[in-house]
Amino acid sequence: MLLTLAIKIHSFILQKDIMATKVEALVGGIITGRWRSQWLYAGVKLGLFDTMSTTKPKAIADIAKEAEVDRDMSYRLLRALASLDLLQEIAPTNGSSRREQSHFQITEAGSLLQTNHPK
Repeated sequence: MLLTLAIKIHSFILQKDIMATKVEALVGGIITGRWRSQWLYAGVKLGLFDTMSTTKPKAIADIAKEAEVDRDMSYRLLRALASLDLLQEIAPTNGSSRREQSHFQITEAGSLLQTNHPK
């Protein structure tokens, strides 16, 4: 529930361009900082970054199965990680539900969090 609320607040802030000034950006960063670090921790702990590649998008169902996590909850976490530019969401083009048909791939920044990354 807290994760869902955090995602909604973060999305609202981005959509409404609330953080227009440096002061607002600072306060917004303080407010969402803990959530962002929790999203990052959860993604690493669950091994979500290790299930993806930078070249081929992967379906939510496949990511959830490999990481052995609930598909709906993983979708929410993957969207949160995408808002941090650690993942990229590829939305379906056939008009089907995003939750059912979206694919994700890791970004260059997200690849730094893979266990096999050389750095």
